[in-house]
Amino acid sequence: MKNHSENPELFEKYWINLLLLALAIFLINLWINYHINVDGWRLVIINIVPIIYGILTFLISLGPEEEAKSLKKKLRPLLLFFLRPIVLILIYVLFLVSGMLVSSVTVLADGSHEYIKISIIPEGKEESRHLEIIDEPYQIVKFILFSSPFGKSYYIEADGFLRESFELYPWIGRRIRINRDLRPTPTLIFRLPGPNIKIYEGGFFKIVVNNDTIFSQKIKGQKSLSVMLGRYRNITQELKENWKASLTIDDIKEPKRTAFMRAWGNPIILDTITLKHGDSVKIVYLNRSNIVKASINTLVLEDAIQDILLDKF
Repeated sequence: MKNHSENPELFEKYWINLLLLALAIFLINLWINYHINVDGWRLVIINIVPIIYGILTFLISLGPEEEAKSLKKKLRPLLLFFLRPIVLILIYVLFLVSGMLVSSVTVLADGSHEYIKISIIPEGKEESRHLEIIDEPYQIVKFILFSSPFGKSYYIEADGFLRESFELYPWIGRRIRINRDLRPTPTLIFRLPGPNIKIYEGGFFKIVVNNDTIFSQKIKGQKSLSVMLGRYRNITQELKENWKASLTIDDIKEPKRTAFMRAWGNPIILDTITLKHGDSVKIVYLNRSNIVKASINTLVLEDAIQDILLDKF
């Protein structure tokens, strides 16, 4: 009560201003924590002025009364400066303008164990890329970006996923979980048909995507009679069961059945090729005499995995 009687104007005349200043500090910290997610030390640096003022005020209260009064008079102008209506209005105006023009995109790895390069691109400005790298399973990366009161259009690109567009709005920002919110790029598995596995020894694959030849490789022995084009994926047990069923329908018996299963399950990997819905793909198998023995033309669908058996000639 003693301090209250010594400085009645700070507690009676300026109590609304004090409340507005405290609210402004709280809102600014809330915005920073949501959009930037700074650690403890950075948050201390951002709040350095009120922290130092609070520490000094506390230390002054522990000293002799006369010295305390003298130091309080020196600190009082600083507090009164921030309590001035024009300063409070300026703080709120700057906060509101910043909040309406700056927002954030949070990208969560979502348990992915892959090295993924993430790019955020403003619509119509391909050269203005914002790049981050994800190399840990549950890593979180933040992009601080310009927005507008009515939202702004951006694209997100991630290795192994299709390019997606989204609207970034102020205040609320945007959260993107890689494995849940992004569609994986398609993967095509091409297989050579039976029943004779020996005819494929010494031949080679030729692959054409959108009229551009991207690959030509000779098959060594009978180790690989398939090609995986696009993002690498593990061959699932369900896929293997489908292969077994097709071999049974074609009446291919042991040991050829096991040989085909082994050769199909050891594909030539072409994971540097990024496919998208609507791409045209042609794959041809030529024997050692350069004669076409199997081929197929197909369009890339939106399915994550397309399992394709070539037509035999």
